[in-house]
Amino acid sequence: MSLTPDHTFLIQLASFFVLFLVLNRVLFGPFQALLAEREARTTGDGRLAETYREEAAAIGRRLDEEMTEARARAMAEAGAIRARDRAEEERVLAEAAAEAARRIAEIRAEVADLRRRALDELEKDADTMAVDMVAAVLGSRGAVR
Repeated sequence: MSLTPDHTFLIQLASFFVLFLVLNRVLFGPFQALLAEREARTTGDGRLAETYREEAAAIGRRLDEEMTEARARAMAEAGAIRARDRAEEERVLAEAAAEAARRIAEIRAEVADLRRRALDELEKDADTMAVDMVAAVLGSRGAVR
């Protein structure tokens, strides 16, 4: 048995390749291009979403840093305000203490002056009172001079 090539087989083979080339150009090529474009869009959208995520994370980190800096500045300003308030309080208390000391000195001087005047009056009236007392005591027994 000998196999001789049949020319119909060659015609079928040639027809297959011609049909393959035509279908590749008309159907398979555009379909593969469509699939490639779809893949590029899908992958591109994924890459774009990842880019957006990275940008959002960077913005979040930057905002956190800015908030930390703002908190630090606020704490420093609050400390400065507290220090100024303490200094002002000390100044007001010192002024009040000085005013109180001045007022106490004035009151002491007034009391000392009043005491001195009272003692002077008592000294003036002491002799008169002594005579009146002796007269009152002796007056009941009789006046002795």
